[in-house]
Amino acid sequence: MGNLTESGITKKGGFRPFLAFSLCLAVLAPAPMIYYSKEGGHFDVALDLAVLLSVLWIIVFIIGLVRFRKRGLWQLVGAPFALFCLFGYVMIMLACIVNQECL
Repeated sequence: MGNLTESGITKKGGFRPFLAFSLCLAVLAPAPMIYYSKEGGHFDVALDLAVLLSVLWIIVFIIGLVRFRKRGLWQLVGAPFALFCLFGYVMIMLACIVNQECL
């Protein structure tokens, strides 16, 4: 039972590949919005995809914290990229609620 940790979770991969995946996901999160601003298209679809990628990053972040504990905090390097569109989405929704006018 060499791969079992104290909590019983098996570690099949190391921390570095997990961190690389988390950072790639974080960098890709605002990509739909960047593509929309350059190519045109449907803003709603781009925003929905960006928010979905942000939520996926949050899930990966929580998994990393549970799995790697203190080392999992290194994933916060990607937080500004991953959470930018989610923060913007929340601010747009709050503005719609307060002002009763939406974009």
